[in-house]
Amino acid sequence: MGFVYGKLNKIDEMLDAYNKSLAIDDEYKKEITSAKLAAWANFFNKGVKYFQKANTSPDSALVFYDKSAEAFKTAIKIEPDSINTHRNLAFVLLNSQKYDEAIEPLQVIIDKRNSKDGYRFLGNIYYLKAKNLKSKFTSTKNPEDSLAYMATFDKAIAVLEAGKKAYPTDSDILLGLSNSYIGAKKTDVAMKACKE
Repeated sequence: MGFVYGKLNKIDEMLDAYNKSLAIDDEYKKEITSAKLAAWANFFNKGVKYFQKANTSPDSALVFYDKSAEAFKTAIKIEPDSINTHRNLAFVLLNSQKYDEAIEPLQVIIDKRNSKDGYRFLGNIYYLKAKNLKSKFTSTKNPEDSLAYMATFDKAIAVLEAGKKAYPTDSDILLGLSNSYIGAKKTDVAMKACKE
């Protein structure tokens, strides 16, 4: 039944049928694994194809980025441990300026592969969000906005400090960390970090 659902692109039903089959007996485990891998590859390749179209079709880029993101999300449902799928999804979301949505796949590639790009881009997202919240605070003078921007700078700092620990000479991580310290009014820490 899972195979039929797969052919119909009913991925949730396909996965459910495969899981039920394996719960009863693993006689067809090899065939199920192979079918899942083929379905994952199909959606992964669709994601790549749509991403490439987005990069060569400026007028339709957002439509193709959305299709690419959906294909990668479906591929992740099928093979949630595929780091390359999470990485590609993150880059599609970054290119389509869906920064909040890019946080989760970036965190996954950090957690599972200690990815330099993950640290760089996730730290940058939090840094930019903090700058925007700080700008909002400057105009509103609302204390809650002040707390929000400081908490977001702290997120950027936490990500980038972890990135610095893993990649101590990466200039993008070091620059992002320095800028985040300064944005969080931790100039003394930024100065100390520059001397290291």
